[in-house]
Amino acid sequence: MKLVSILTPCYNEEDNVRDLHQQVRDVMATVADRYEYEHLFIDNASQDDTVAILRQIAVEDKRVKVIVNTRNFGHVRSPYHGLLQTRGECVVCIVADLQDPPEMILDFLARWEEGYKIVIGVKKSSQESPLFWVVRKLYYAVVSRLADIELVRNFTGFGLYDRAVVEKLREIGNRHGVVPGVVAIAWPLRNPAVTGAIVGGRGPQQVDGIIPAADFRLSEAEVAELDKFLQQHP
Repeated sequence: MKLVSILTPCYNEEDNVRDLHQQVRDVMATVADRYEYEHLFIDNASQDDTVAILRQIAVEDKRVKVIVNTRNFGHVRSPYHGLLQTRGECVVCIVADLQDPPEMILDFLARWEEGYKIVIGVKKSSQESPLFWVVRKLYYAVVSRLADIELVRNFTGFGLYDRAVVEKLREIGNRHGVVPGVVAIAWPLRNPAVTGAIVGGRGPQQVDGIIPAADFRLSEAEVAELDKFLQQHP
């Protein structure tokens, strides 16, 4: 059976990690005849009981692995390090705050089996305040006008990434670290039939944690290399 890695970055999520683990477990149980999975949590030096809870979950469920950072490495480098520790043939990134619906993992896997290297979840609605939603839309509009590439709007990193993509990131070895979400935002995605699929989000998940363009530090040459790689591996 194919091995799927579920990667969850977390920071001060003591109220959510156990629920998320159970929801992911329930979803993956429905495809247990086709996939094995590991659930890797990487904790970014939480100040609450997140780590203690994760360690207990790992005792109860041998598919759970936990990485505990010695200090806070930021919301970019920490998930990137976790990504490189995964073993699966594909990696699903899902945040710990319960705002990404785990049931969409099945949609991601279905598109991955069709041959897509990247499948990302894009929200169609949000529970955040109307003012914040307007500000976010304005942000995308301004950045899209200034950038040379088209951003994938309402996307925060929730998605599936093929092992070939992960290994290409490892090969490039960008010292700043790049989470998969930033890569998918920054790639031109000129040919979605080759580079990736976009799946519309369901449910009232909140948009949270958009990564500013300033945190994307791949050079133009590195972006071009990644884009060329996906174009050559449909």
